[in-house]
Amino acid sequence: MKYNVKTFYHKEELPPLEEVNFFHNASAFDWYGNSPTYTPLMVVAFDGEKPVAAMFAIIMRINRIF
Repeated sequence: MKYNVKTFYHKEELPPLEEVNFFHNASAFDWYGNSPTYTPLMVVAFDGEKPVAAMFAIIMRINRIF
């Protein structure tokens, strides 16, 4: 079985996902999307056209002044 994996950086681009896991759902974009230090993303695995798995992650930018 072969899966395709796509990365989404905007909530509006996500395919319809079943909201089964509290930490890995589309609403997590709302938590981090308005903060300038976080870049939210979701990696979604597809079996054909059907999404079968999703994982939410963030990229955190840290600026330090020396």
